[in-house]
Amino acid sequence: MQDCTFRETNRPIYAPTYNSMKLVYNSTTRRTSNVPGVVTRVNGFAKSEPVEFVNPSRVYGTNYFDAVVKQLIQYGYSRDKNILGAPYDFRRAPNELPDYFQDLKALVERAYRENGNERVSFICHSMGCLYGLYFLNQNTQQWKDTYMRSMISLAGAYGGSVKAMKAYASGDNFGVIVVPSLSIRRDVRTFPSLALLLPSEELWPKDKVLVKHHDRRYTVKDYKNFFQDIAYPNGYEMWLDVRNLTSPNVAPGVEIHCLHGHKVSTIEQLDYTMGNFPDAKPRVVYGDGDGTVNLLSLQACIGWSSKQKEPLYYKNFTAVDHMTILSDKNVLDYIGEALSKKS
Repeated sequence: MQDCTFRETNRPIYAPTYNSMKLVYNSTTRRTSNVPGVVTRVNGFAKSEPVEFVNPSRVYGTNYFDAVVKQLIQYGYSRDKNILGAPYDFRRAPNELPDYFQDLKALVERAYRENGNERVSFICHSMGCLYGLYFLNQNTQQWKDTYMRSMISLAGAYGGSVKAMKAYASGDNFGVIVVPSLSIRRDVRTFPSLALLLPSEELWPKDKVLVKHHDRRYTVKDYKNFFQDIAYPNGYEMWLDVRNLTSPNVAPGVEIHCLHGHKVSTIEQLDYTMGNFPDAKPRVVYGDGDGTVNLLSLQACIGWSSKQKEPLYYKNFTAVDHMTILSDKNVLDYIGEALSKKS
């Protein structure tokens, strides 16, 4: 649910350029800000349409929650009445979005009142599920019992992803083949949300090598050395800021439907021993996951079943990747059935 418009104040543009997306980290306040001259706004909060497509012109390939919304409409839901969107600035981690979470809480309460005191369900995807988890754990159990019915989690990256380390080291174009990975690296490195997606210390084995080059090996215990060696020490500071915002071991305290794909080749280790670290293209060792998030992270939700009284339902989908989970027929059918059942 990420939809932002970037505008440089010295010239009117409405699509993000590489430079306009960057953030500037302040080591004193431990917060980021836009580069000088850039203003951002998040479009259409509480509206359905902004989360259906990431581009308002609906250019091919920019669809996001559109298939989910169409499925909900078939079950009798209506846009902007009981299908509501909560887009946010995807560059920033939850600690930098207090106003957003205040607005989200107000939206939940409003939706509850305006729909006959029916409790609210979240449908989240990927990093959005981390923000959902953070939000739920910031509110009391009494509030959740009153206003929240469930969270339907699609490909939740609860324990991070090794792919985040590639984005830091040599960049990642996230599937946009016309964008060279190295050209976007300088920008995505400045996003605190990327630090939030680093493999979790609480989940990954302490001796599991995630990145290696020549005489260096990096595990989840070596982030300080990793950021020093890629010449981006601010990344380590951002990680210190966000490392305890969410925990894969802390249950959200609402009914959970944890859905994800698996048996899709997913980055498990990056090997730079044959090139110039970090600028070279690494040799990739693949493991199980959904193509973006590792299976270990996707399955973190299973442990919540013993940590909350609310029910947890878990289901994986073979060969469904990180993005197609939003349009897979079996997943859409599951969502419709889960919402149509009595709590």
